[in-house]
Amino acid sequence: MAILYNNIGLIYQGQEKYAEALEFYKKSLSINQKHLPSDHADIAGSHHSVAIVYDYLDQYTRAMEHHNQSLEIK
Repeated sequence: MAILYNNIGLIYQGQEKYAEALEFYKKSLSINQKHLPSDHADIAGSHHSVAIVYDYLDQYTRAMEHHNQSLEIK
């Protein structure tokens, strides 16, 4: 299910609908965090996707938080 939400997020991001993309990326991240080990690469990827959208939304502090969380895993 997480991959489906991620893919929907990608579509919205491609359409520059960043609020919608963020919603689906966060859903994907939440599912991954519940069902995968905390150091799993998919969680890092989800954090990265969330961070990119926050960058587009000019929410740089939040973006940096998710970039850092992604890097801690990778």
